[in-house]
Amino acid sequence: MQIGSFAAISLIAMAVPALAVTTVTCPVAGPATIAAAGVYQLKANLACTVSITSSGVALKLNGWTITPGGPDGIDINTPPAGRLNHVTVQGPGLISVSGPANGIAILSTDYSLIESVTIVGQSATSLITAVGNTFLTVTSNVLARGNIGINISSCASCVISSNDASGNFNGIAVTNGSNNTVNNNTANGNTSAGINIQSETGTREYGNITNGNGQIGIEVLGPGVEIFSNISSQANGTDDMLDFSSTCTGDYWANNVFLTSSPTTCIH
Repeated sequence: MQIGSFAAISLIAMAVPALAVTTVTCPVAGPATIAAAGVYQLKANLACTVSITSSGVALKLNGWTITPGGPDGIDINTPPAGRLNHVTVQGPGLISVSGPANGIAILSTDYSLIESVTIVGQSATSLITAVGNTFLTVTSNVLARGNIGINISSCASCVISSNDASGNFNGIAVTNGSNNTVNNNTANGNTSAGINIQSETGTREYGNITNGNGQIGIEVLGPGVEIFSNISSQANGTDDMLDFSSTCTGDYWANNVFLTSSPTTCIH
């Protein structure tokens, strides 16, 4: 071999196989259960509950409708069997529920996402209910005709952002959690309250719109280190803004747009 010569090296582009996508269909009886990680999709309307029991699941609704006819529309880790992580439900798509049911119920997960889903109910318990999650993001959803549009409980570092929870009994409720963010949501025309924040610590709420609710635009029951700013809340039945502490103990209100408040001394 001649010294200094170079052997030609041919680089052959390797074809990367497409990620497999599994279509979800209803069984003869019971829920459609997703029990393994992967990408799943709807390719038709479903008349059953979708139950997700595995981490690493992405469910794409692709514009189709889930009408379970009784149980919840989508159950994620309900009841919880340990913790799940990285579960995604992504619209566009519609879930229609009635009776004592939830549109989407998500329990005890980490780093999950519910995005761009429309959920309508007829006296449904909660259109989205989330309990015991961390780093959950609920964004860009439309919730109407439920008892509570979005019901977040015992969550930490969760984000509820850019949702429309109008036309329910209560719009958005966030309770018993810590370091959550509630921002840029719309909660108008609910029978009782637009947004209810209760027993939270370190929660930030800003940029929300809560107009024309039957009783309260935004109500806060603390105490907690909570920041409420740049909120527009007007034309609500009783008060636009209500802090159950007579001195807003532990709460900071600033740069809000409102007409009526209680107490008047510390809400700004």
